[in-house]
Amino acid sequence: MHHIILLFVISLLQAYEARGSDTGTHVFVQKGKDLLLNNVQQNNSGRYNAIVSGEQIKDVGKYIVTVQDPVSLVTGTVDLLSSSSDSCNLTVTCSTQDSHHINSTFRCEANTCSQEEGGERSKVTTSGSSLRVYLSKCFSVICSHSNQVSSDEHTTMIRNFCFKPPAPEPQSNIIAFVTVTVIKVLVIIAISAAFVGHRIKGKHESEDKEKTVYENVQVKA
Repeated sequence: MHHIILLFVISLLQAYEARGSDTGTHVFVQKGKDLLLNNVQQNNSGRYNAIVSGEQIKDVGKYIVTVQDPVSLVTGTVDLLSSSSDSCNLTVTCSTQDSHHINSTFRCEANTCSQEEGGERSKVTTSGSSLRVYLSKCFSVICSHSNQVSSDEHTTMIRNFCFKPPAPEPQSNIIAFVTVTVIKVLVIIAISAAFVGHRIKGKHESEDKEKTVYENVQVKA
């Protein structure tokens, strides 16, 4: 269990005693100090009277005290509505561990993002905490859950959901491409070798024919 601490902080100009009218709680606070109660319970909320203790007891103030727990953690999720090469629209939903939700729509272009109208930008939960969603710098969206006791934030870089780098090709496609390329190269080499071989063979046959004709001519002579 988290410690439960007093929401309201009270300061007076002189020493006084704070007395709960309903619970009989007594807290002594020095001059110029803040009133801070630790380990109180929800039922300690209520009306308190501040009095000065001395030769006479003097009533110097009345206060309404509210006790709150620290806020629960908040998270942000993104739903991509539409996307093109130069813009996208998406919704960010902020959720707390105690089941409170708000959402807002954002539009991003190449160099900027903006928060669109509609949705809920903020609300007060049943426990009295504040839940907000807003656009921050650097294309980030902040989900904030806070009260006067504690706060929690979650940051989402929405630009990463809009302009993703192209996905790498599957390895099977790469293997198929390499195989086809190798086959093409081997076919070209085979054709070239056959052509060169044919040229060389033709040249040798031509030389042999010329030599035979020359020898025949010399015999006749």
